[in-house]
Amino acid sequence: MMRWASPPERVGLGCPRRRYPRPMSQTRDCARRMAGTASRTVIPVSDLVPTARSRTILVDGIRTHFLDCGDGPPLILLHDGSYGASAELSWYPNIEHLSRTHRVIAPDWLGFGDTDKIHDFNGGRQRRLAHMTRFLEVMDAGPAAFAGVSMGATLLLTVATGNAHDWPISAIVS
Repeated sequence: MMRWASPPERVGLGCPRRRYPRPMSQTRDCARRMAGTASRTVIPVSDLVPTARSRTILVDGIRTHFLDCGDGPPLILLHDGSYGASAELSWYPNIEHLSRTHRVIAPDWLGFGDTDKIHDFNGGRQRRLAHMTRFLEVMDAGPAAFAGVSMGATLLLTVATGNAHDWPISAIVS
């Protein structure tokens, strides 16, 4: 018979488990300790993905950041929604390899990475999907393969199974 151990008193690296919300500053500090950085450390894209070009375009007045790398059929990489998530952090181990055979486009979702932060407490998911739809139209990527991880995969599959947004999906990896 298997016995489960009781949960530890502390979670992560010095982040006490609490049943009530903590101030945002404590949440950020806790996430930094768990990530191993006591202060915010910015790692240049050129260090993570040397062959990728970091670009920014305006999509309906919203500054939208994305990575562009390689030549060939387009492959759109959609990152997760974790704390501090961005295209670079989610996909840097894969971008260079995938760019050998594809044009890799890895956008930051609205509110993540270097894309503008717009706080929408009621329709954030729909706003992100609408923004990504417009990004794909502005980029004119044509039929593309899409890959998503975590939130990116969930939103990708939402689009693929619905009819509210028209993305040029030729293949899906999630």
